[in-house]
Amino acid sequence: CENHTDTQSFSEGTSVLGIEEFDGTTVLGDEEQKRTAPYLIRDKTKEKIGIDQPIFKIGKEMHCDYIVSDNNAVSRNHADILTKDGRFYIIDHHSTNKTYVDEKAIPAQEETEIFSGTKLRLGNENFVFYL
Repeated sequence: CENHTDTQSFSEGTSVLGIEEFDGTTVLGDEEQKRTAPYLIRDKTKEKIGIDQPIFKIGKEMHCDYIVSDNNAVSRNHADILTKDGRFYIIDHHSTNKTYVDEKAIPAQEETEIFSGTKLRLGNENFVFYL
């Protein structure tokens, strides 16, 4: 394209960050493409649940970010996943059937750090956390 100031050639309508052209599609660098939002996989349904809030609420109540409506073992406001400075935590809200991290019950109202691949259980509902 004749608008480029360097010798690289690209198809019309495509630009690479750092090259001045604003029409068409921008090709992102590797870092931008690799960055994905954290998510949960619910074992029962294989559903992918994007964690898109700094405080992501899970439970049966309508105000939760993810509602588990088909499992009575999950409390109304069961747990939150917190995002702080690029790290992730889960906190149980005195749920009736507890929250488990890698099969270990966590104390209520205490932040427990979680990592990619961590297995979470809310009551008897299983999830896996991924980055």
